[in-house]
Amino acid sequence: MKKISISILLIFILVGVSYSQSSYEFIIEGIQDQLPGSLLEDNSGNVYFPVMNNQYAEIYKIDYEGCFIDSIKIFNPNNGKCEFSTLLKISDSTFLAFGKYNREFAYNLWIASFDLNLNKIFDFKMPIDGDIHMPYIYAIVNNSENIVLASYCTDTGPLDTEIFVIEITREGEIIREKFFGPSGSGLELVFELVQLNPLEYRIIKLGNIEKGSGGYIDLDTNFNIISENQLPYNMASLSYGSIKFTESKIFYSGKKDFPSTVTTDWDLALISTDYNNILIDSAHFGRTDTVDFPGLHNNLDFTTDNLIYYGGLSNLNMGNPFYSSIPSWIMLNKLDTNLNIVWQKYYGGDAYYNLWSLLATQDGGCVMAGTKYDHQTQNEERDVYILKVNEDGLIAWVHDIPKVTEEILIYPNPGIDRFFIKTLKVNLTFELFDSYGRQKIRQKITNQNTTINTSMLNPGIYFYRFINENNKIIKTGKWIKN
Repeated sequence: MKKISISILLIFILVGVSYSQSSYEFIIEGIQDQLPGSLLEDNSGNVYFPVMNNQYAEIYKIDYEGCFIDSIKIFNPNNGKCEFSTLLKISDSTFLAFGKYNREFAYNLWIASFDLNLNKIFDFKMPIDGDIHMPYIYAIVNNSENIVLASYCTDTGPLDTEIFVIEITREGEIIREKFFGPSGSGLELVFELVQLNPLEYRIIKLGNIEKGSGGYIDLDTNFNIISENQLPYNMASLSYGSIKFTESKIFYSGKKDFPSTVTTDWDLALISTDYNNILIDSAHFGRTDTVDFPGLHNNLDFTTDNLIYYGGLSNLNMGNPFYSSIPSWIMLNKLDTNLNIVWQKYYGGDAYYNLWSLLATQDGGCVMAGTKYDHQTQNEERDVYILKVNEDGLIAWVHDIPKVTEEILIYPNPGIDRFFIKTLKVNLTFELFDSYGRQKIRQKITNQNTTINTSMLNPGIYFYRFINENNKIIKTGKWIKN
């Protein structure tokens, strides 16, 4: 598979501490709205994460110091959408990526295997009766060394979804699958999957469960429902909740509201129970008179010394939770296993931030993947924000935040009868040439979104260039018609 390189300008900072920990911070700017998926760390401390843009698949790799190593882009040649949201390490040298691969109204679960150099080993696409809701795919390696994943997809409409669970081998062979929720049952959502013991899976579920607190369902190894339960603590819901467990405790994250204030004061909630669902400890975190909300994908993880990282967003805008004009902060809590706070830190405040995933790193620190939105310079196009802190929650740098940028995007590539140009620049001239140097298309680019009709072209390799208003070539590249 050919890797598609990108032009980048990055300044990387290593914070030297006695534990050889690193911290870093950077932004991935795009000309489209972007979200980060889950985070994965290899044995060398390199971090991998997908970026979702509702167009094509992209995975980044950065090293222990935050230096950019490599990235890949995979386009859907059938003018459809494809993207990854979840990564799962399955050996010291390989990982799986999970996402969706759509062709018009044909929906597919997409699973691909990669080595640590981002070379694709294999992939396959499994038809699904409905569009998968990204980024909510959760995957684990079970006790049989197979892969189990859970997610949900649209059934008959956007407010009618269905949960599905699938078990596959590491080579991609489907062992079993099951869908839950009859058509028309409303929202059935999944926010986490774990295997508590060799005979039982547990899924955080939001949907047809008694209102008032969050709940979960337990499945046997054939995906039959054993039981459906509520938690012994009044969390408003387990939406965007996570599960982690030890030999004696199960930890659940979620949100807690205060009925007297309705939506003016939510907190991040965290509880622990025993394996009989008896409450052991509970705590909640947040600022008074602000709406605080858990991280939206993976918000809970353990460090190597069994301390807990739990993160979310402080100052959520209920009216516009993703593209707000008010400032917000990423909030990170470090706790012991009795839910006592070791420290609490806030990051951001200069724009609207949201936390999507976090990962406790093997050096004792925590890396977070979120979004940053500045309403003064952006129009519903979020940037990906990556932040790594040390075990004390600290980050130090002496430069502006480095950025990864790409100002002109052509997709899909390869394509068929048309492709799209998305650009931050306007007043450009686009030219397309065949392999003999003959000009086939010349078109003015006057807005940020342009469709190029290629139905009259023969299949083959074509070359393009963009010329600005000063008659200077600012970008060249190759486009393939299938």
